[in-house]
Amino acid sequence: MSGMIDISNISELTASGYCIATLRQIIKEFFADFPFPYYVSAVLANDAQMRKLNRKYLGRDRETDVIAFSFLDTYPERIFIIDQADFDRPYLLADGLEKDRYIPFLQIGEAYISMEQALAYSGINSTTINREINWLLLHSLLHLIGYSDDTDEKRRIMFARAEQFLSVFYKKQSNKKRGKV
Repeated sequence: MSGMIDISNISELTASGYCIATLRQIIKEFFADFPFPYYVSAVLANDAQMRKLNRKYLGRDRETDVIAFSFLDTYPERIFIIDQADFDRPYLLADGLEKDRYIPFLQIGEAYISMEQALAYSGINSTTINREINWLLLHSLLHLIGYSDDTDEKRRIMFARAEQFLSVFYKKQSNKKRGKV
């Protein structure tokens, strides 16, 4: 099912190699089998912004690589509608709206990703910042749908799912470049 995807970079950092289109494609493929339209927001932030969010919402006074705010547990009835004429703004479903003009979307949540942590991980893991941002995005999407990494076993499962998805995603991307679809 299709969805609405909002990706923004509030970090004031740029990095060669990262691509908003790739992040959007990862989200589209991740939710490809989702049974109805969805709305997901991904925000690229810096460490100071991540620390502020972590302190305010999670009570942890430190930087972190991802923070995911899932609305599925908190607001399971939260259905937004999108005016087909203005796909930039979700509105809560209300009585008296022209039903043919609006499309219902389920707001999944918001994923915040630290650009600075991605850059640090790229050095530690000898990968590109693009690869690390993609991995952190996927990690946060898993959090949005209920995965947790608060134990070693849950972390192992979550990391394996992320690696499996990215392996298939990169293989598809490679095949597209070679003309094999």
